[in-house]
Amino acid sequence: MTFIKKIDEFNTVNEGFFKSLFGGIGDIFKSKKSKLSSILKQIGRVKNEEADELIKIEKEIAELPKENTPEYRYYSTNLNRQSRILKSMKAVEVNNLIKEAEEIIDEDPKLYAYFSSEFAKINKESKEKYIKGVSTYLNKSDLKDLVDEFERLVKDANYRSKYYEDYPEQEIGDIYPEVKENIKNFIDMSPQQSKDILDNLDYKELKNLYSGIKEFQFDMEQILDNKISSIRIQIKKSEKEGDSGIIPYLRRKESLIKYEYKEYINLIKSKTALIEKEMKNKRYVSNN
Repeated sequence: MTFIKKIDEFNTVNEGFFKSLFGGIGDIFKSKKSKLSSILKQIGRVKNEEADELIKIEKEIAELPKENTPEYRYYSTNLNRQSRILKSMKAVEVNNLIKEAEEIIDEDPKLYAYFSSEFAKINKESKEKYIKGVSTYLNKSDLKDLVDEFERLVKDANYRSKYYEDYPEQEIGDIYPEVKENIKNFIDMSPQQSKDILDNLDYKELKNLYSGIKEFQFDMEQILDNKISSIRIQIKKSEKEGDSGIIPYLRRKESLIKYEYKEYINLIKSKTALIEKEMKNKRYVSNN
């Protein structure tokens, strides 16, 4: 009777901690990213509406007779006031949408990188639309100020886009080493179930099981080291580039990963200890 058949007799395919550690994270990210995309579309709509309305106001101001009369001053002042009120109202709309986004992001650096990248693109595109719409109405000095601002927005958008594109694709839960189903099941069994399995294995089967679990343990320890190194690189990069807002989250994430992986690694070690004990007993019996 093979080891897998003996495991099947227990009818225990309990993924337990293994599943909680590795499953579902990607789906959660996709769901949150989709919600952020919806908010970003709303922000884009608001910024486009703002650009369209501001262009209309600038056009009306430009078309006013240029005589310094009370009528000119009245209409000019009124239109400039409309411009300020419009900007204020649209800023409130955008800020409310940003607050919704912040609740979804919840300090997740990858979601933060995605949102800030797309938000920077929206600001760049809406500013470009506004400049094209008012370029014939503004004097050279005002137009230059707008172009300078636009160039800063382009640089910011490019930087944030690259930051998101370079962000590590694999987060906690995204990858794990290939492991045979029987080994995964054995690790998730209760101590008594594990003991019952081991009692029915001969020395050679115990040795094979032991080798498979030790290899899996090594893979898990390597992944832990790689993830911690990746997070520490992100922390240094954030410190260097002034994104200090996400550093506390990265440090908490480092602690969480250490805790979760080490807890599972310790579980693996407890199972290898059981096998070592059983191997020692059966080797002793075979020698006597």
